[in-house]
Amino acid sequence: MTAALTLVRMRWALTWATLRKSVWQTVGYAIALVFAVGTVIGVAALAWLVGTLPPFVPPEAPGLPPVNLLGPHGVINTVVVLFGAFLTLAVGLFQIMLLGEGSTMSPRKFALYGIPDRELQFGLLLSGLTGIPAITGVLSLLCWSLAYRAMGPAVVVTAVVAAPLAVVTMMSVSKMLLSLSTTLVTSRRGQGVFYIIVVLLFVGVMQVPNILVNSGVAEGLDVAGIALIAAAVAWTPFGAAFQLPYDALLGDWPALLARVAILAVAWMLCFMVCTWCLRRERLVAGKSSEAVKAKGIGAFGWMPDSPSGAVSARLLTYLRRDPRQLMMFIMPVFFIIIFSLQAHGESGMVWQSLIWAGWIFAIAESNGLAYDGRGFTMQVIAGVSGFTDRIGRVRVYAAIIVAYELLMFVAVAIITGDWTRPGGLLFGATFAAVGIGMGLSGLGLAEITSCVLMYPVASMDKPFSSPQGRMVAQGFFPLAYLIGSFVAMLPTGIVTIVMIAVFPIEFGMIYWLLIPVALANGAGALALGSWLGGKLLDARMLSVVRTLDSFASLQQ
Repeated sequence: MTAALTLVRMRWALTWATLRKSVWQTVGYAIALVFAVGTVIGVAALAWLVGTLPPFVPPEAPGLPPVNLLGPHGVINTVVVLFGAFLTLAVGLFQIMLLGEGSTMSPRKFALYGIPDRELQFGLLLSGLTGIPAITGVLSLLCWSLAYRAMGPAVVVTAVVAAPLAVVTMMSVSKMLLSLSTTLVTSRRGQGVFYIIVVLLFVGVMQVPNILVNSGVAEGLDVAGIALIAAAVAWTPFGAAFQLPYDALLGDWPALLARVAILAVAWMLCFMVCTWCLRRERLVAGKSSEAVKAKGIGAFGWMPDSPSGAVSARLLTYLRRDPRQLMMFIMPVFFIIIFSLQAHGESGMVWQSLIWAGWIFAIAESNGLAYDGRGFTMQVIAGVSGFTDRIGRVRVYAAIIVAYELLMFVAVAIITGDWTRPGGLLFGATFAAVGIGMGLSGLGLAEITSCVLMYPVASMDKPFSSPQGRMVAQGFFPLAYLIGSFVAMLPTGIVTIVMIAVFPIEFGMIYWLLIPVALANGAGALALGSWLGGKLLDARMLSVVRTLDSFASLQQ
């Protein structure tokens, strides 16, 4: 226990030391606190509002007993249990996908201190429970108990007790998933594949409500059917904590104790799995990896024999091996699948995936130099100019964007059947042109932001890790790039508005004029961005190298 408390104190000592050292970290921490306070206040307001709602009895299904708001299968009961289970699973996936294993309190940092595995794991769990996210979760769930104030003091007290139990469950599941992902998946290729699967699973889980509603699947489920699903989920660790107040409401104390036992068993299993992973990682640490045999010189053999060609070949080599950036090329396919499930026969719903794909294609390139890391130093030593570097990178990404959008155009035309309809291909070509224009203009902006708005990224060898430092930059810079991408396509938007205003009736016949406008907009923004990015890189080249060195130290 002493070692565990020492780890908790160490976590906060490191936090305060970082805040004293970095002004940006202090600002980021303050922003995080503001968001945390806002979350707690928002949940409290929502809970108070829910607590004032009059009883609502949904329509009775034929042959089934009435569904009461306060019964075991009531509407609020069902929603709370399903949402709680959904939240628990989402937190675990989010931990793996975005937060990863923090480099400061990583178990690897304590390998030399001889701390017993169980004490070390327990200390790391406690340190996680004392962080802002966990504290915010506990306070938010405590505030949610206000929603039960009309159900009696026993329900409110049970909800208060259930709040920390739910957060401990979320943290335990997150730690277990992260430990398994970092321990069992050891090869670089395996980590890449697993990283992609986790991201797709996370996005899929986030889209489940929309898919169920928009696809019409939810219409086939009645209230009683959904309530039965919630009743089953309430007997799992994901939903058990959220069912406890309703057990107290019904006076079903044996069921309440049984669910608490389920939670306790789940915590012990998660803890045992995490401890086993920690022990196994210590035993296999330093194990030699398989030798990789390279055949030929790869992209360097067929790219142009020039400095920009060498930059392009190096970038292609990185992209083939980097799971962090590979997701940007898988997400467009996911967009097509999601929008197809929600289309209801409206082809425009599916065609819009080409625009969203163009919007996110270059988000990794907006921080491309950070993804390259210290490999960029070789270019600086070789005296490669900034504009040459930008041309080499643009050559690769522009070709990928155009080729990918054309392939998506063919796929969507087949999925929607628009290739057989008069004007269907022209309709899709307009979306494809806007998507290409969006991708090219975003790429032009990325060539500028990658020189100035840089932020740390996880190591290629450890995509599940989380580099420490510059929390504001890690959250704000990608958002600034995404907003800027829309601004770069403003000329196309203005032309569209003018066409609709001047030719409101004829627009349905002349909308195809947006094809050359969007392509010209994208090409112009790309040319301007490449030129400005080259100038900026020439002016900041040594500063960029120093920044990349500091980022590399955060990945250790």
